[in-house]
Amino acid sequence: MRSRPLTVLAAAGALLAGAVVALPAAHAASAACSVTWQTTNDWGSGATVDVTLTNHGAALTGWTLGWTFPGSQQVTSSWNGSYQQTGAAVTIRNADWNGALGTGASTTAGLSLSYSGGNPAPTTFTLNGDTCAGPAPTSSPSTSPSPTTSPSPSTSPSPSTSPSASPSPTGTPSPTGPATTGRVTRQGSRLLLDGQPFRFGGVNLSWLGLDENVGGIAYPTPFRVDDGLDTAKAMGVTVVRSHTLGISTGHPLTLEPKLGQFNDAAFGPIDYAVAAAKSRGLRLIVPLTDNWHWYHGGRHDFTDWLGLPEDAFYTDSRAIAAFETYIDHLLNHVNPYTGTAFKDEPAVLAWELGNELTGVNSTWIRTISAHLKQLSPRTLVASHWSGQEYGVDEVDIVDAHYYPFNSADQVRADARDITSHGKAYIAGEYGSTDVTSAKLDPLPGDPNISGAAFWQIFPHRDDFGYVQHNDGYTLHYPGDDATMRGRADAIRRFDHAMNGQAVPPIPAPGAPLLTSAQRTGGGVALAWRGASTADRYTVRRSTTSADGPWTTICDRCATDNSTPWTDTSAPSTAAWYQVTGYTSELVAGPASNALKTGEGSTVGTTLYDFESGVDGFGGTNLAGGPWSVTDWAASGTHSLKADLTLGARTAYVARTQTVNLSGRSSLRLTARLATWGTLGSGVQAKVYVKTGGSWTWYDSGPLALTTSAATLTLGLTGVANLGDVREIGVQLISPADSSGTTAVYLDNVTVS
Repeated sequence: MRSRPLTVLAAAGALLAGAVVALPAAHAASAACSVTWQTTNDWGSGATVDVTLTNHGAALTGWTLGWTFPGSQQVTSSWNGSYQQTGAAVTIRNADWNGALGTGASTTAGLSLSYSGGNPAPTTFTLNGDTCAGPAPTSSPSTSPSPTTSPSPSTSPSPSTSPSASPSPTGTPSPTGPATTGRVTRQGSRLLLDGQPFRFGGVNLSWLGLDENVGGIAYPTPFRVDDGLDTAKAMGVTVVRSHTLGISTGHPLTLEPKLGQFNDAAFGPIDYAVAAAKSRGLRLIVPLTDNWHWYHGGRHDFTDWLGLPEDAFYTDSRAIAAFETYIDHLLNHVNPYTGTAFKDEPAVLAWELGNELTGVNSTWIRTISAHLKQLSPRTLVASHWSGQEYGVDEVDIVDAHYYPFNSADQVRADARDITSHGKAYIAGEYGSTDVTSAKLDPLPGDPNISGAAFWQIFPHRDDFGYVQHNDGYTLHYPGDDATMRGRADAIRRFDHAMNGQAVPPIPAPGAPLLTSAQRTGGGVALAWRGASTADRYTVRRSTTSADGPWTTICDRCATDNSTPWTDTSAPSTAAWYQVTGYTSELVAGPASNALKTGEGSTVGTTLYDFESGVDGFGGTNLAGGPWSVTDWAASGTHSLKADLTLGARTAYVARTQTVNLSGRSSLRLTARLATWGTLGSGVQAKVYVKTGGSWTWYDSGPLALTTSAATLTLGLTGVANLGDVREIGVQLISPADSSGTTAVYLDNVTVS
């Protein structure tokens, strides 16, 4: 859909950039046709244009459209047709697939052009050598002409180099709403979609193309991608920013593991995620490198490969050329799910030059931005806020990050600064744990703020529970505890307000997937893969068959953080189970599959469940314990409890005894804090092992504990001497602003 075209006279040659102009002209030798000229993006020294031709005469088997530029414009590329230019005179000829044009039919070709001075639209067009003469509308038409001819989905318009080979898709992303249509453009400091202001509430899902949080560095499963995107959409998100869709260097699983060596298998999850986002009507911001040394790569890879200091990334011609080669390989790739080259994908709102780049200069920004505009002329370019980008015409969006996110006034002041330089402003990252309604609620009323994306959602695991992350900004929806729920609700209100919408009811959950129903010493342990938007789950049991009849044994009593959930009243005979998710508004989704006792995968081997004692665990720097108690249990009736003295202290709960974990991929346990004590900025916990004769330490990284149960997971891939694990334990770190005492509960130390 396009914005409504304006009808103008031939004399109206000096037109503002971004106008949509219907341009018939009457002459003696004429053809029955009309042309709409729409500038879709203009950055002061170049532009992209959609040219729509409507045939009002006899059916055509081929067409050539011609015009003469009134200014200094030079066409640099075209799509949906091939162009020639001599001086100011231009022709564009049909592509192989859009030459047939019936009576009343339309087709659209696109151009990228450069210019100096103004960018006025042409006023006269020819079709196959004859001047277009109408019929010209006498008033603005209610809609713009609808193209009736479209490119074959397997064709990539105007590739500048040969597209890279595409891995065969292994599944089809499931649409959950209207697919992304139209392109976001910029006019001055504002973003537009179909001629109307475009503003968004967004989220970061950094892991969509490559994950580090489940069993080490690995490609995320389609389920986790879908679950993350469904969660984002349920929160009102319309734009997703994802590092690993564009940053993929230096690791064997990345797109460019070594300089000049490309691993196109890495496109598999990228392609799936792009298609899945598009099918949900979500748009993407894609950073292309990183300032930091993350697992997915960054600018240091290029300088490391070339033996250069890191900041030479911005100045050394070899590093710049290597980065441009990487960009070319990424953007020329054709997605097998969509049939569209990445560079032509309308779901991509912007290419971001890099995440949080420091030491950058305006020359490098201009060089890479111009390269992107030539390669992907209809996609916006974003740059992290440094001030160096203000004078670069090719930069459309400036991206500010907030750690901490202090106040609405801070954001509004930054937006005023950036938009005063003619750029669109977005907050590309703000920490979810800094959120309050007082900070978010004023922002939708400020038109200088085009969008803001919080950091970040992590989805359900493939087996049970949530994916955990240790940077302190993880959000699980609808929330692990009351504090996280309040933040999630505030973000959801903000996202819908930025979209200009009232907050709708929370969408019903999908169907959970029961993955395990295994007998344990305490009953039958049930594990299920969660459903997005589910707040609580009801568990039903049948002693007859997988078709029921069903008896409710847990009425919305379980959450994703209490799995595996144990049926402590399970009969000794066969039983079947099913699970149903409910939103916080008590809307039920469909029931899960039915699973019989003994079916499904084993959840893992439980090493220690504390049902009969402390299982050899002791403590260091504890205020008391540990003890086996019945105060709380993740499953069964007992857990391990230890008292902690708060206030800048580190304590340990550990079992020092050799155990063989060869062949195991992960170690996990469930933990929570007691409800007393002043926790300050939060008690951090790490699950760890010490291995081998040197007692080498490996840990999960910190996770903030709360009074709700959480799963601590240590991936064992890459841990040396797993056959000789000397100690398994939990390190507990209380901050300086905490005080008094509290207690920690541990349960279900499990390997899988």
